[in-house]
Amino acid sequence: MESVQERQENEIQALKAIFTHELQDVCKQGVENVWHPLEIMITLTPQQGSSGQQEVHAHIDLHVTCSERYPDQVPKIELENSKGLSVQQVVQLQSELDSLAQELKGEVMIFELAQHVQKFLHIHNKPGFKSFYEEMLSRQEQQQEQQQLIKKQKEDKQRQAIQDEIQRKKEALQEEKQRRRSHCRSVGDDKVSAVNSDHLGHIERSRSCSYVRTCSNSRRRSQSTSESSEGSLCSHKGTKLLHFSHRGERQIYRGTCLGHSPRGSVVYAGVDIATGEMVAVTEWTLKLKPKISKKVTFHDADSESNDFTKYMKQVNSIEQELNYLQKLSHENLVQYISMKYVQEKESVVIFIVQEFVNGINLAFCLMENLSLDVDFLRHYSTGILSALACLHSNNVVHKDLRDTSVFISKSGVVKVGDYSLDKRLSDIFQATLNGKAENIYPPSLGRGGKKADIYRFGILMLSLIRGCVIHDTVPEMPSNLQPDLRDFLSKCLLKDERQRWSAEQLLEHQFVKSPIEHGLSPQRSTEEKQYKYTEETEDEEPDSDIHFFLPANPKGQSRIQNEFESLKWLGKGAFGDVLKVRNKLDGGVYAIKRIELNPKNKQLNKKITWEVKLLSRLNHENVVRYYNSWIESATIEPASVLSSIAPSPAPVHTNKLNSNQLVLTDDVEKLAPPMKDECVEWSVSYESRVSALHEESASSVDSSDEDEGWITFLPCSDSSDGIIFEKDEVVTSCLQSQTGSCSVSDTDCDQKKDSAVAHCKEIQFMFIQMEFCEKSTLRTAIDSRLCEDEERVWRLFREMVEGLAHIHQQGMIHRDLKPVNIFLDSNDHVKIGDFGLATTNILPRHLASTPDGKLTDIPSFSQEMGDGSLTGQVGTALYAAPELTTSGKKAIYNQKVDLYSLGIIFFEMCYHPLLTGMERVNILVNLRNNEIIFPSDFTEDERLQQVYIIRWLLNHDPSQRPTSLELLQSDYVPPPELEEAELQEMVRHTLSNPQSKSYKYLVGSCFKQEVTRAEDITYDMNVGKNASLPMLLMLQELAKERIALVFQKHGATCLSTPLLMPQNVLYDNTDSCVRLMSHSGGIVTIPHDLRVPFARYVARNGITCLKRYTIDKVYREKRVFGFHPRELYECAFDIVTPITGTLMAEAELLSVAWEVVNEFPSLRDKTCLIRLNHASLLKAILIHCGIEEEKYHDIYMILSEARDEKYSKFQVQTHLISLCLNDQAMVTLFSLIETESPISKVASAFRVITKRKGEAASLAKQGFHELETIIMNAEALGVKCPIVVAPGLVYNVQQYSGMMCQFVCELKKKRRRGGLDVIAAGGTYDKMLADFRRTLDMTSVASKEVSQAAAGISISLDKIVSALQDENNVPAVDVVVCSVGNRSMVKEKAAVIRELWAAGIKSSLIDSLQSLEEIKDYCQENLVPHIVMLKDIETGTLRVCSWEKERFQERKVNMCDLVEFLQRLLKNSGESADAHSMLMRSECRVPNTDLAGGNPLLNFNFITLEKYQNNSRRRYEIQMLSHMSSTLQCLSAKVRVEVLALNLESVVVKTLATHLELDSDQQEFQKNIGLVTERHPRHKKYLIRICDEIHDLRCEKNCPVIILYSLGDNTFKVLM
Repeated sequence: MESVQERQENEIQALKAIFTHELQDVCKQGVENVWHPLEIMITLTPQQGSSGQQEVHAHIDLHVTCSERYPDQVPKIELENSKGLSVQQVVQLQSELDSLAQELKGEVMIFELAQHVQKFLHIHNKPGFKSFYEEMLSRQEQQQEQQQLIKKQKEDKQRQAIQDEIQRKKEALQEEKQRRRSHCRSVGDDKVSAVNSDHLGHIERSRSCSYVRTCSNSRRRSQSTSESSEGSLCSHKGTKLLHFSHRGERQIYRGTCLGHSPRGSVVYAGVDIATGEMVAVTEWTLKLKPKISKKVTFHDADSESNDFTKYMKQVNSIEQELNYLQKLSHENLVQYISMKYVQEKESVVIFIVQEFVNGINLAFCLMENLSLDVDFLRHYSTGILSALACLHSNNVVHKDLRDTSVFISKSGVVKVGDYSLDKRLSDIFQATLNGKAENIYPPSLGRGGKKADIYRFGILMLSLIRGCVIHDTVPEMPSNLQPDLRDFLSKCLLKDERQRWSAEQLLEHQFVKSPIEHGLSPQRSTEEKQYKYTEETEDEEPDSDIHFFLPANPKGQSRIQNEFESLKWLGKGAFGDVLKVRNKLDGGVYAIKRIELNPKNKQLNKKITWEVKLLSRLNHENVVRYYNSWIESATIEPASVLSSIAPSPAPVHTNKLNSNQLVLTDDVEKLAPPMKDECVEWSVSYESRVSALHEESASSVDSSDEDEGWITFLPCSDSSDGIIFEKDEVVTSCLQSQTGSCSVSDTDCDQKKDSAVAHCKEIQFMFIQMEFCEKSTLRTAIDSRLCEDEERVWRLFREMVEGLAHIHQQGMIHRDLKPVNIFLDSNDHVKIGDFGLATTNILPRHLASTPDGKLTDIPSFSQEMGDGSLTGQVGTALYAAPELTTSGKKAIYNQKVDLYSLGIIFFEMCYHPLLTGMERVNILVNLRNNEIIFPSDFTEDERLQQVYIIRWLLNHDPSQRPTSLELLQSDYVPPPELEEAELQEMVRHTLSNPQSKSYKYLVGSCFKQEVTRAEDITYDMNVGKNASLPMLLMLQELAKERIALVFQKHGATCLSTPLLMPQNVLYDNTDSCVRLMSHSGGIVTIPHDLRVPFARYVARNGITCLKRYTIDKVYREKRVFGFHPRELYECAFDIVTPITGTLMAEAELLSVAWEVVNEFPSLRDKTCLIRLNHASLLKAILIHCGIEEEKYHDIYMILSEARDEKYSKFQVQTHLISLCLNDQAMVTLFSLIETESPISKVASAFRVITKRKGEAASLAKQGFHELETIIMNAEALGVKCPIVVAPGLVYNVQQYSGMMCQFVCELKKKRRRGGLDVIAAGGTYDKMLADFRRTLDMTSVASKEVSQAAAGISISLDKIVSALQDENNVPAVDVVVCSVGNRSMVKEKAAVIRELWAAGIKSSLIDSLQSLEEIKDYCQENLVPHIVMLKDIETGTLRVCSWEKERFQERKVNMCDLVEFLQRLLKNSGESADAHSMLMRSECRVPNTDLAGGNPLLNFNFITLEKYQNNSRRRYEIQMLSHMSSTLQCLSAKVRVEVLALNLESVVVKTLATHLELDSDQQEFQKNIGLVTERHPRHKKYLIRICDEIHDLRCEKNCPVIILYSLGDNTFKVLM
């Protein structure tokens, strides 16, 4: 063997030969002939490939220093003089070499290390950067690639999350659809449902049966979908869209293949696209021109005919039959849904759609050779017979009942499918193959039909019993069948079908009607009963001795043995014992309580099962969870029964009390005075002798104190198993047999033993699966001085009240609340447990109740103290409510009995531990006194809150006690104390998991908030408070109609999008957006604008070409919460195109807005302006100012607020300074955004940007180019409004990505500093569409790739209506019909108005008796021009009052001429019944011109409160002239017109014009002046002065026309 020196010398020689000049020996040579360890330096370059020499860009020196023990010791490796490698790469290479050296330790390794370095250099042999700038760009590119990769991974994750959510929603919709289509599913017997559904669920999970829907007749083919897909080579893959038009349109995606049948069909899973419902699609492929076998009999065609026409008649006949079968609906039938057939080249393909059953079929049992238990047979028989009964009652025969046509859903419901049609299609298919359908079941005896279905049912049941298919026509019955089952099967298999029972008769058979008895019954020895519970570790192994407690079930079906792994026997209670088990499936640890039942008392067992089922509804974090329950039975030898009921040989310790001696044992509560039981009505009482004996034997061994035994660590105890359901409080009376002594004599015991030996050979046990609590009970905490930790006392007390409130909300009463029944889990949280089932004697006979309810003890404490206490022992008496101890009458009580017990418990929690049993009894008995006597050392002054609660709970009057909810919501129970950060984290964690109970509780609590009356009144106090609401509504309708006509003229169609939309990031910074919460906790929004919902709608539906409009409400949240949101009307007009760049759509938006404004003269005369901006201009400004991109959004928000004049310039500067903008940037920014001029002027101002190069210049040029094109196109479309470019216009930059526009107008009310109101706004939103589209692209919902561009504008209807209110108003109706006199004349008025409506005249009816003056006032206020008046003294005629010359002129008209007369009046006055409004009449306006030539002669009179200067008078004259020009044009030429300029409001001017008549006499004129001054007493003197002037002008100067003009409101009225 070579030495270390020789190995090193040989290695260096080899390395020198390999690396030659690149290797340098740097070993320091000292004394000659003295050997030194190896130390070399190798200059290494990249490894060269087979393609030839490559340029070297990287090299490095490998410095290896070896020790004297090398290669047994790893050498020192160093890398030096690197070139072309970064520091990180060198570090990486060094790490790789160190790891490689450790792997090669013991062998020469330098060559391998050098090779590794060469490979590394080859990978990283890249040319270096020429400059630092190039290196920087490279690194930036790498960072961008890394960011793109991270972004892609994030998008993939989001895409997967979206797909999962879509799938979840589809499944939810499918389940909801199936739930609606199904009836209430119940098996009739609760025990059957509980047992079978759980058992089936276990089988399904163990077999991984996801979707089992097979169609094979063979047991080999009845496998699950997963198994089938793995083991077969099915060619039916992929998806296919099928369209069904049979009785309604359906689109179904055909999915995965579920199985093939030798009968000729293939079954697929399918999904209905519209509903998301899962369906089963059966496909039959029938070849054309079949050679039909003579042996096959068709139902509707000649068996020997080959005619294709007759062959297709079979298909048509099947389709007709399906129409009938579709009407059948039953919970046990698989429903047919639809059908279609497709004629291909050489075949006809038929598709049958059926309901999808999520579960297994009976072929599973036969495939596994499983012999089913009697209980399962009873359940399956009930379901199958119910289905057959439904079919037979509708004259439908199944024809081929088999194992693969019977399905068991996940909920345990039996469903029968493949009826009728499957047999027909199978026969046709076999006929095309000249074959015969395979049938593994024997042929039916008889002629077939309904009785043949019953025969096949019997064969199927017998096959399930044996675990294999029965082939014999006359099968033999197994000898071990129970009599009722044997008789049941014999009725099904009778040879004479006339005597064979029908399905209805079989459903009444004793076998089907019998209740389910399922289970096993373990027995224990005396030693096992005395087993004490000890603490285990978390990784506790199963107890090997547990199985001795569980005798084998002869039927082999034991759920507790099959599904659970027994860990430990925990202890013994009054009615049963408790096991700690682990579930084999989920690995969870549970406590299973076992209670012995009497199998002969089936009614009692059913009652107990029902109560336990209700207990399972309790689901609260402070209540022990009841998961499941079931009953098992087993046949026990008589000896076993005797041993099970025999008294324990363990000695019974008794205690004697006398006046001189007190002997206390652990049985503390036995010293307490017990309760009286004779008249208390309990929910359930046991009457069987076996149960009673078992209780007594159990009580003899279980004499220890219930507070100190094993039960202190368990979720159940030997205490009273008392729970009452509030809706069924009084169930049974007390057993009269139990009113005697609690002790049982030996003779009685022997008699009961003999009875048990003679009769009880089969026993039953109820098993209850419960939550397992690890730690201890409240008794342990109280004894450990819980009172010293006040914070913990309040926390535990609150948790107890919360748990109790949940119990009471479920309609239940615990009735046995005490410290040992309240458990504390490992996290020190309360779990209320030990509900149990029943009790029969809660009070021993040696205690009595005094008339005042006090408990007194009869001096008979002796040997009875230690024996025979039932489920509620004496300890229960210390906590029971007084109404439960009432003597001489039946106890009537409610849920407040639990509150009394809670009061006793709360006192113990607040008081120091009671050291002796007698002390505890005395104190608690005093506390139970009617006066509630506290101990002397319990200082009430220091515990005022606790004392109040205790007195409140211990009130002997139940009506004065609080309910659990009242206590929880009272101010005396402190709220749970949480730090703010902890509370926020808890809420955040809760909201992050929408599927959790906490999330649902949080959302539910939000919806359960009560609304106070004050909130109800103030919520909408400012909604609909407009005095002129009718007129406003009329103007809204008129404006809507006019605007809609403009939109329609441009080819738009009305399209409204869904009202609600999920919360979107576009509104994240919009505080005024109204957000709502659904019951699932999802946040949705109602429209803040009409554009975003439409963009979402367009993107989701792939719309590429559309013009739409809509006029609808939008909502704005107010700054002060608690009020109804503001409602505004918005008129939206949008254009969607498939291409971008033409900018014609944007120009059309401006044209639409201009046309809308021109429709309203009141707007047309105002100063109007169109502002334009472009997103590219905004971005160019910010880039030019050197502002970071992350600040763009904040600056946009600031500029938007400034544009809306919410911020002053100083405030804008302050906000910009807060963003750390320097002075130069702000100066440049303001100089650009404050510009608002025509595009040419703005473009010159932007030369500081456009004359340069870079991104800012290109963006600015692009923006100006597009704006120029838009302005040019708009002018070509006829827009004559001035158009300016406003670079500071920031309008919804989250939505608009191109052009942004505003149409502004100067309205009458100049509240804004700028004096202009925004009438319309909009822009281009291509980017918003792309964002919605990008979200869809993450899912399969998106359609093919489309190109979409869109632009829209929104017009404020409310601002247009406010402008219209200044114009002359038009009434909503033209005619009012009324009656004057003593009679209402309802029929006559109805006949008149019916004729007016028929003629198209807008009319209204006044049906109340009013005076003529009141009617005229109503018409004047509402501008109704005509009144049709009926008088009771006139027949055949009526009166028409028309408003002419500022007063009503009355005419008498025949009733038959009324319609014609009114039409003539309306036509002459221009008030056509079909005229829309004053909008139509205003079209006759002409532009303002100088009043000369043919215009009236005007004279202005200023009757004002103050004197005006000449220049002011001239200005007012011009103003009045401009407003009256349109009216003056309608007057005749040379007519003298006197204009009175007044300092009055428009309302007063209107009153003057209404009451004053120029043609009236002096007396009438003075009377009218009095009416005017009565209405406006504040202006009395001024009005008299005006009226005098009017009288002078009319009477003395004979002026024909007088105009009253209000200088303040710019309104006028004409007197003629």
